[in-house]
Amino acid sequence: KIKNLSGGQQQRVAIARALAKEPELLLLDEPFSQIDNFKKKSFRRKLFDYLKKQDIACIVATHDGNEALSFADKMLVIQNHKIIERGDPVAVYKNKKNKYIASLFDDANEITIEHKKLLLYPHQIKIVEKSALKTTVVASYFKGFYWLIETEFNRQKVFINHPSDIKKGTEINLSFQ
Repeated sequence: KIKNLSGGQQQRVAIARALAKEPELLLLDEPFSQIDNFKKKSFRRKLFDYLKKQDIACIVATHDGNEALSFADKMLVIQNHKIIERGDPVAVYKNKKNKYIASLFDDANEITIEHKKLLLYPHQIKIVEKSALKTTVVASYFKGFYWLIETEFNRQKVFINHPSDIKKGTEINLSFQ
């Protein structure tokens, strides 16, 4: 019985039931939220592959920006019940208009330098040997194949992707791409 299944299994059954009706349009609201990461990635690829092959339109509501980037043909970003951005996922990601949009995809750095605001992802900031932009490491977070380095720059938090751990209190120099 479905009531005896886990939340993730119930979600997969619900999607299978919807697909069995051969819809022209599928509406999904956080369809992978209760599915464990191991099954989620494979299931997500198979589902969106199937939908494209069967030419089934799909609207997905999700808070997982990376999920949307990977499978969407078009994106709408909604904040406070208003559409604040729409377009191709690559364009939405690269041409981030504000911190809210950028934070859907990664830690977003909004940095003010010389009265100019920069909006950068952690991978767009590099640690260099010499620079006028000096900062102090506050914390390091292990993320698997890299470390997310949290720094304090002019009383602003700045996050940087780096291949190794950096000790708290270390002063480093930054370069922005």
